[in-house]
Amino acid sequence: VSTQSTWELKETPIITTMPPAKKSKVDPVEEDVELEKEDGELQMNLTLDSVDGRDVEVEVVLREESKISRSRLVGRLDSFLKAGNPLKSLDMSDFGGTDLEDDVENVKVCLENLDNLGEANLKYCIYKLNREESEVEDISDTKGEEIVAASSTTLPSAELQGLWDSLIYETKVKEALLRYIQTSLFLAEKKVDPLLVGVNRVVLLHGPPGTGKTSLCRALAQKLTIRVTQSNRFDDGVLMEINSHSLFSKWFSESGKLVQSMFE
Repeated sequence: VSTQSTWELKETPIITTMPPAKKSKVDPVEEDVELEKEDGELQMNLTLDSVDGRDVEVEVVLREESKISRSRLVGRLDSFLKAGNPLKSLDMSDFGGTDLEDDVENVKVCLENLDNLGEANLKYCIYKLNREESEVEDISDTKGEEIVAASSTTLPSAELQGLWDSLIYETKVKEALLRYIQTSLFLAEKKVDPLLVGVNRVVLLHGPPGTGKTSLCRALAQKLTIRVTQSNRFDDGVLMEINSHSLFSKWFSESGKLVQSMFE
Protein backbone atom coordinates (compact mmCIF):
# COMPACT_ATOMS: atom_id res chain seq x y z
CA VAL A 1 0.00 0.00 0.00
CA SER A 2 1.49 3.32 -1.04
CA THR A 3 -0.27 5.42 1.59
CA GLN A 4 -0.56 5.28 5.34
CA SER A 5 -3.49 6.96 7.10
CA THR A 6 -3.28 8.14 10.70
CA TRP A 7 -5.68 9.76 13.13
CA GLU A 8 -3.29 11.07 15.79
CA LEU A 9 -3.02 7.84 17.79
CA LYS A 10 0.36 6.86 19.25
CA GLU A 11 2.20 4.21 21.30
CA THR A 12 2.39 0.40 21.01
CA PRO A 13 0.27 -0.92 18.14
CA ILE A 14 -2.59 -3.38 18.15
CA ILE A 15 -2.19 -5.61 15.08
CA THR A 16 -5.35 -6.58 13.21
CA THR A 17 -5.27 -8.85 10.16
CA MET A 18 -7.72 -7.62 7.55
CA PRO A 19 -10.00 -10.11 5.74
CA PRO A 20 -10.98 -9.34 2.14
CA ALA A 21 -13.49 -6.54 1.79
CA LYS A 22 -16.03 -5.87 -0.91
CA LYS A 23 -18.01 -2.76 -1.77
CA SER A 24 -21.74 -2.92 -1.25
CA LYS A 25 -23.85 -2.61 -4.40
CA VAL A 26 -27.23 -3.37 -2.87
CA ASP A 27 -29.73 -1.57 -0.69
CA PRO A 28 -28.65 -1.54 3.02
CA VAL A 29 -31.73 -3.53 4.04
CA GLU A 30 -31.16 -6.18 1.37
CA GLU A 31 -27.50 -6.28 2.37
CA ASP A 32 -28.37 -7.11 5.99
CA VAL A 33 -30.71 -9.90 4.93
CA GLU A 34 -28.09 -11.43 2.66
CA LEU A 35 -25.37 -11.41 5.33
CA GLU A 36 -27.67 -12.89 7.92
CA LYS A 37 -28.64 -15.76 5.61
CA GLU A 38 -24.97 -16.61 5.02
CA ASP A 39 -24.10 -16.44 8.70
CA GLY A 40 -27.03 -18.52 9.85
CA GLU A 41 -26.75 -17.28 13.44
CA LEU A 42 -28.26 -13.79 13.36
CA GLN A 43 -32.01 -13.26 13.43
CA MET A 44 -33.74 -11.87 10.37
CA ASN A 45 -35.30 -8.92 12.22
CA LEU A 46 -34.76 -7.18 15.56
CA THR A 47 -37.67 -7.47 17.96
CA LEU A 48 -39.15 -4.39 19.57
CA ASP A 49 -37.80 -5.49 22.95
CA SER A 50 -34.24 -5.45 21.57
CA VAL A 51 -34.54 -1.72 20.79
CA ASP A 52 -36.76 -0.44 23.60
CA GLY A 53 -34.67 1.29 26.24
CA ARG A 54 -31.42 0.84 24.33
CA ASP A 55 -29.13 3.62 23.17
CA VAL A 56 -29.37 4.03 19.41
CA GLU A 57 -26.96 6.40 17.65
CA VAL A 58 -28.42 8.62 14.94
CA GLU A 59 -26.10 10.58 12.63
CA VAL A 60 -27.66 13.82 11.41
CA VAL A 61 -26.07 15.88 8.61
CA LEU A 62 -27.12 19.52 8.68
CA ARG A 63 -27.43 21.68 5.61
CA GLU A 64 -24.59 24.15 5.24
CA GLU A 65 -26.89 27.15 5.65
CA SER A 66 -28.76 25.77 8.69
CA LYS A 67 -28.76 27.92 11.87
CA ILE A 68 -31.16 25.85 13.98
CA SER A 69 -30.33 25.28 17.65
CA ARG A 70 -29.53 21.78 18.84
CA SER A 71 -32.41 21.64 21.34
CA ARG A 72 -35.00 22.61 18.74
CA LEU A 73 -33.58 20.18 16.20
CA VAL A 74 -33.58 17.31 18.69
CA GLY A 75 -37.26 17.93 19.41
CA ARG A 76 -38.09 17.80 15.71
CA LEU A 77 -36.01 14.67 15.20
CA ASP A 78 -37.74 12.92 18.11
CA SER A 79 -41.14 13.75 16.62
CA PHE A 80 -40.05 12.46 13.22
CA LEU A 81 -38.35 9.23 14.34
CA LYS A 82 -40.61 8.31 17.25
CA ALA A 83 -43.91 8.68 15.44
CA GLY A 84 -44.83 5.09 16.38
CA ASN A 85 -44.41 3.59 12.92
CA PRO A 86 -41.56 1.33 11.80
CA LEU A 87 -38.89 3.14 9.81
CA LYS A 88 -39.04 2.87 6.05
CA SER A 89 -35.28 3.25 5.75
CA LEU A 90 -32.19 3.50 7.96
CA ASP A 91 -30.68 6.15 5.67
CA MET A 92 -33.06 9.02 4.93
CA SER A 93 -32.55 12.13 2.80
CA ASP A 94 -36.09 13.07 1.70
CA PHE A 95 -37.79 15.28 4.29
CA GLY A 96 -40.25 17.12 2.06
CA GLY A 97 -43.32 18.31 3.93
CA THR A 98 -41.72 17.87 7.38
CA ASP A 99 -40.14 20.25 9.89
CA LEU A 100 -36.71 18.92 8.91
CA GLU A 101 -36.63 19.83 5.22
CA ASP A 102 -35.02 23.27 5.70
CA ASP A 103 -32.24 22.17 8.06
CA VAL A 104 -31.45 18.47 7.64
CA GLU A 105 -29.65 16.95 4.68
CA ASN A 106 -29.45 13.32 5.81
CA VAL A 107 -30.37 11.09 8.77
CA LYS A 108 -28.64 7.76 9.35
CA VAL A 109 -29.93 5.40 12.07
CA CYS A 110 -27.08 3.16 13.25
CA LEU A 111 -28.99 -0.12 13.37
CA GLU A 112 -28.66 -3.31 11.37
CA ASN A 113 -32.37 -3.70 10.69
CA LEU A 114 -35.49 -1.54 10.41
CA ASP A 115 -37.50 -1.23 13.61
CA ASN A 116 -39.77 0.95 15.69
CA LEU A 117 -37.82 3.56 17.66
CA GLY A 118 -40.72 4.65 19.85
CA GLU A 119 -39.11 3.63 23.17
CA ALA A 120 -35.44 3.80 22.15
CA ASN A 121 -32.99 6.24 23.73
CA LEU A 122 -31.78 8.14 20.69
CA LYS A 123 -28.27 9.65 20.84
CA TYR A 124 -27.91 12.27 18.11
CA CYS A 125 -24.60 13.01 16.40
CA ILE A 126 -25.31 16.31 14.66
CA TYR A 127 -22.70 17.76 12.31
CA LYS A 128 -21.97 19.58 9.07
CA LEU A 129 -19.80 18.19 6.31
CA ASN A 130 -16.59 19.84 5.17
CA ARG A 131 -16.79 20.21 1.39
CA GLU A 132 -13.28 21.53 0.76
CA GLU A 133 -10.71 19.44 -1.07
CA SER A 134 -7.80 17.80 0.70
CA GLU A 135 -4.66 19.89 1.17
CA VAL A 136 -1.39 18.54 -0.23
CA GLU A 137 1.87 18.77 1.75
CA ASP A 138 4.84 19.31 -0.56
CA ILE A 139 8.45 18.80 0.47
CA SER A 140 11.56 19.19 -1.68
CA ASP A 141 14.84 17.35 -1.54
CA THR A 142 18.24 18.96 -1.99
CA LYS A 143 18.02 18.56 -5.78
CA GLY A 144 15.00 20.87 -5.91
CA GLU A 145 12.52 18.13 -6.84
CA GLU A 146 9.00 18.69 -5.49
CA ILE A 147 7.67 15.71 -3.57
CA VAL A 148 4.07 15.12 -2.43
CA ALA A 149 4.65 13.72 1.04
CA ALA A 150 1.16 13.80 2.51
CA SER A 151 -2.38 15.08 2.20
CA SER A 152 -4.62 16.36 4.98
CA THR A 153 -8.42 16.29 5.03
CA THR A 154 -10.60 18.20 7.50
CA LEU A 155 -13.24 15.90 8.99
CA PRO A 156 -16.11 15.17 8.80
CA SER A 157 -15.62 15.29 5.04
CA ALA A 158 -18.21 15.06 2.28
CA GLU A 159 -15.73 12.93 0.31
CA LEU A 160 -15.84 10.20 2.97
CA GLN A 161 -19.57 10.27 3.63
CA GLY A 162 -21.04 6.78 3.18
CA LEU A 163 -17.66 5.03 3.02
CA TRP A 164 -18.24 3.20 6.31
CA ASP A 165 -21.41 1.50 5.09
CA SER A 166 -19.84 0.49 1.78
CA LEU A 167 -17.20 -1.67 3.52
CA ILE A 168 -18.32 -5.23 4.26
CA TYR A 169 -16.13 -7.77 6.06
CA GLU A 170 -16.69 -11.36 7.09
CA THR A 171 -16.11 -10.44 10.75
CA LYS A 172 -17.18 -7.50 12.93
CA VAL A 173 -13.77 -5.82 12.56
CA LYS A 174 -15.29 -2.37 11.90
CA GLU A 175 -17.40 -2.34 15.04
CA ALA A 176 -14.61 -3.83 17.18
CA LEU A 177 -12.09 -1.21 16.08
CA LEU A 178 -14.57 1.63 16.58
CA ARG A 179 -15.39 0.50 20.12
CA TYR A 180 -11.71 -0.01 20.96
CA ILE A 181 -10.63 3.46 19.81
CA GLN A 182 -13.63 5.12 21.45
CA THR A 183 -12.66 3.42 24.72
CA SER A 184 -9.07 4.61 24.36
CA LEU A 185 -10.22 8.19 23.79
CA PHE A 186 -12.60 7.97 26.75
CA LEU A 187 -9.85 6.78 29.09
CA ALA A 188 -7.55 9.54 27.84
CA GLU A 189 -10.26 12.18 28.34
CA LYS A 190 -10.84 10.98 31.92
CA LYS A 191 -7.06 11.04 32.53
CA VAL A 192 -6.93 7.43 33.66
CA ASP A 193 -3.48 6.49 34.93
CA PRO A 194 -1.82 4.38 32.17
CA LEU A 195 0.06 2.48 34.87
CA LEU A 196 -3.28 1.20 36.20
CA VAL A 197 -5.08 0.70 32.89
CA GLY A 198 -2.73 0.12 29.97
CA VAL A 199 -4.22 0.89 26.55
CA ASN A 200 -2.42 0.79 23.23
CA ARG A 201 -3.07 3.95 21.23
CA VAL A 202 -1.98 2.78 17.80
CA VAL A 203 -4.02 0.50 15.56
CA LEU A 204 -2.00 -1.27 12.87
CA LEU A 205 -4.03 -2.82 10.04
CA HIS A 206 -2.19 -5.67 8.37
CA GLY A 207 -3.18 -7.60 5.28
CA PRO A 208 -2.65 -8.14 1.55
CA PRO A 209 -3.21 -5.28 -0.92
CA GLY A 210 -6.82 -4.57 -1.77
CA THR A 211 -8.35 -5.80 1.50
CA GLY A 212 -9.60 -2.36 2.51
CA LYS A 213 -7.00 -1.19 5.05
CA THR A 214 -6.74 2.39 3.80
CA SER A 215 -10.49 2.68 3.23
CA LEU A 216 -11.23 1.39 6.73
CA CYS A 217 -8.79 3.87 8.27
CA ARG A 218 -10.49 6.74 6.44
CA ALA A 219 -13.94 5.52 7.47
CA LEU A 220 -12.84 5.10 11.10
CA ALA A 221 -11.45 8.64 11.18
CA GLN A 222 -14.75 9.97 9.82
CA LYS A 223 -16.84 8.02 12.35
CA LEU A 224 -14.66 8.99 15.30
CA THR A 225 -14.63 12.67 14.40
CA ILE A 226 -18.43 12.72 14.18
CA ARG A 227 -18.61 11.34 17.72
CA VAL A 228 -15.84 13.26 19.50
CA THR A 229 -17.07 16.61 18.19
CA GLN A 230 -20.41 16.16 19.98
CA SER A 231 -18.82 17.04 23.34
CA ASN A 232 -17.82 20.51 22.06
CA ARG A 233 -14.27 19.75 23.13
CA PHE A 234 -13.19 19.41 19.50
CA ASP A 235 -14.40 21.43 16.52
CA ASP A 236 -13.23 18.97 13.86
CA GLY A 237 -10.61 16.34 13.06
CA VAL A 238 -7.78 16.04 10.54
CA LEU A 239 -6.94 12.90 8.58
CA MET A 240 -3.27 12.76 7.56
CA GLU A 241 -2.38 10.38 4.72
CA ILE A 242 1.38 9.95 4.38
CA ASN A 243 2.94 8.80 1.14
CA SER A 244 5.68 6.58 2.57
CA HIS A 245 7.46 6.24 -0.78
CA SER A 246 8.15 9.97 -0.80
CA LEU A 247 10.29 9.64 2.32
CA PHE A 248 12.98 7.57 0.61
CA SER A 249 15.84 9.07 -1.38
CA LYS A 250 18.73 7.64 -3.37
CA TRP A 251 21.01 10.23 -1.80
CA PHE A 252 22.87 9.43 1.40
CA SER A 253 21.14 10.70 4.61
CA GLU A 254 18.38 12.45 2.63
CA SER A 255 15.58 10.15 3.86
CA GLY A 256 15.97 11.33 7.43
CA LYS A 257 15.89 14.95 6.33
CA LEU A 258 12.70 14.34 4.34
CA VAL A 259 10.99 12.81 7.37
CA GLN A 260 12.04 15.73 9.53
CA SER A 261 10.91 18.35 7.02
CA MET A 262 7.46 16.74 6.71
CA PHE A 263 6.75 17.14 10.43
CA GLU A 264 8.15 20.65 10.79
